[in-house]
Amino acid sequence: MRVLISGQMPPPIGGQNINVKRFYDLLSSEDKIDVEHWKLEFSKDVSSFRKFGFSKLVELSRVVWRLIKLRAGGRIDHIIYSTGGPHMMPMMRDIVLLPLAVLCSRKVWVHFQAAGIADHVSNKLLWKATKYVHSLCYGALSLSEFGKKDPSALGMKNIRILANGLEDRLDESLKGVPRDTKKTVILYVGHICEDKGVPSLLRAFDELAEQNCDIVLRLVGECLNPYDLDDLTEEKERCRHSSRIEIAGVKMGGELDKEYANADVFVFPTVAPYESFGLVLVEAMMWSLPVVAHNWRATSEIMGEQKGGVCYAITGTHEESLVRAIETALLKRNQWDEWSTLNRKRYLENYSIDSLKVNLVSILDADC
Repeated sequence: MRVLISGQMPPPIGGQNINVKRFYDLLSSEDKIDVEHWKLEFSKDVSSFRKFGFSKLVELSRVVWRLIKLRAGGRIDHIIYSTGGPHMMPMMRDIVLLPLAVLCSRKVWVHFQAAGIADHVSNKLLWKATKYVHSLCYGALSLSEFGKKDPSALGMKNIRILANGLEDRLDESLKGVPRDTKKTVILYVGHICEDKGVPSLLRAFDELAEQNCDIVLRLVGECLNPYDLDDLTEEKERCRHSSRIEIAGVKMGGELDKEYANADVFVFPTVAPYESFGLVLVEAMMWSLPVVAHNWRATSEIMGEQKGGVCYAITGTHEESLVRAIETALLKRNQWDEWSTLNRKRYLENYSIDSLKVNLVSILDADC
């Protein structure tokens, strides 16, 4: 079975790029599968996400040529193609590339790692073109039951659920000072921007810090255009307790593991229209962290019926809602061990790398 994984591997860092590499690595370990990477490199860094540029037109021609060369190398059974979500530039890319993928492969799976097409495309012509090219494809891979909304709206009938999975990196030896003898670290990991709720998180933390002298907020990740480091710095400087807000930047590998290992609570305040799954949410659950998460899109589904933390709705402003949610979590410290156990169990049963591999291979086998 010959399979192409399309998309961009890191850098830059992002859930979709990480998953492209993860899928490639998983299928590479299967003897019965010949996997190759159909490389797309439209964004050299996060500042160029979703922006038009001449360099992207040049890259488009290179991407087409790469596919032609891959097809010349023999029959392609499956292409797993990561869709770009509801933004103009990724959608234009998909309109060009999906028909070519269909011509070159027996079956094209559109992997809906980015969400929001069903709700956020107002241009009728763009919508019709997007719907048409998706109708040419064999099937859709959705990350959750909630995520089926997008392929359904596009008229796709063959929709399979393929939840994200992660390698188990839990390592107790990375933990430093015991929890009860240090500051309470509230951790955020991911892109830093308005869509991810980070400015609201800073303001909420500043209010909470007035009454909770032992809490620290740690931000791990890089700013996503148009929000930049200057915006983040200004937001931090407006906080009365800015000394307890730590901007750690991008972390990878063992350095990222240390961030999770030494955190006490993970916060996931996203309001992003393109949010589909929240890979960092599963990462926090893998690390047995209690979670404070906005009940947005698939978040409640990911956390499960018995939630290891606080899953909040926005009533009033996002800042006010975050204050109430984090305050609730802080008041329930005696439940943190229970929440940690629930989240770890949820990860092991649903989001392990072995589960992802078995489910992915079974989908490809069934449709070979």
